[in-house]
Amino acid sequence: MKVKDNERKKFEAAFKKLLKLRVNLGAVGTHAGTDLTNAELMKVHEFGVTTKTVHIPARAPIRTTFRDSGNIQRLSKNISGLILKNGVYGYSAIGNGIAETMKQMVRKTIMKRVTPPNKESTLARKKGDIPLIDTKQMVNSIEADFND
Repeated sequence: MKVKDNERKKFEAAFKKLLKLRVNLGAVGTHAGTDLTNAELMKVHEFGVTTKTVHIPARAPIRTTFRDSGNIQRLSKNISGLILKNGVYGYSAIGNGIAETMKQMVRKTIMKRVTPPNKESTLARKKGDIPLIDTKQMVNSIEADFND
């Protein structure tokens, strides 16, 4: 199969643009009942906090999601499928698809019970026993988009 030079150049330019795609992923909005944004609360859960009176262990839902080789393989397969379906020229569709996939992966990680488990004192005041899940505010605040 012969590829015209101008088509090859267009493909290369589109692919270079695709390589620069950046996805923003995080928690958005204000966490009801607190003075914290969901992003601030996610940072606490991602890295943990220890003071003289408070100890909140790191549960790292975002880092846990992307340390899982199965998730990385699923994301790679999803990206390949998006490119095959939309072509490299379908930049917006590919970016939106990657962002949506990443968002769903992090939400699924949270719902699967990130570790460590809640302490007894936390369980006594929560509705459920899954860390980061009570009102589902945190899991529902996970959003992603891409910059072009």
